Amino acid sequence: MGPMLFFSFEAVSCFISQGSFDNGQCTNTSASALYLSSYLAIFTNLSIVSKAVPRSVQKSTAFELSALCTLELELWQKVQGICVSVSALASLYLLSALGVEGDENPLVWIAGGFGLVSIGVAWLINLAITARCANDYDGHQEEKEEEQRRVGRVSAGDLQEGMFVGAFV
Repeated sequence: MGPMLFFSFEAVSCFISQGSFDNGQCTNTSASALYLSSYLAIFTNLSIVSKAVPRSVQKSTAFELSALCTLELELWQKVQGICVSVSALASLYLLSALGVEGDENPLVWIAGGFGLVSIGVAWLINLAITARCANDYDGHQEEKEEEQRRVGRVSAGDLQEGMFVGAFV
């Protein structure tokens, strides 16, 4: 909630400094605040969904660190990584437009839209993979769980807790 409030206060301070809501000088700031807050809401939702399933399902949907370092990932992991990267780049651009007064820049809307669509696709992929693994979960996977404990993994739930990717975005 803290970053979302910060983004909102940036837009409010722009409107206060302009003394008007309708002169169009704060459109870039308010659009940037909207998109960045939406990204954070989706990341928070992603973390909640990831932590709502049993621990073994979380581990089976996690990115194995050695596979991440060597880029030997499954297709869904590659697509999800690309989507999060596009969203991160859009976030960087939107952060540069935050607090800037001036005429409306259509690139803010384009970058924000691309970032929102890409993070939405990453969320849908994570939701589908988590649902598939949760359906396959049978509760008697001690051997698999022991093997997964020995291998370093990063799950989507770490986005909020460890700020693994969320800090970058």
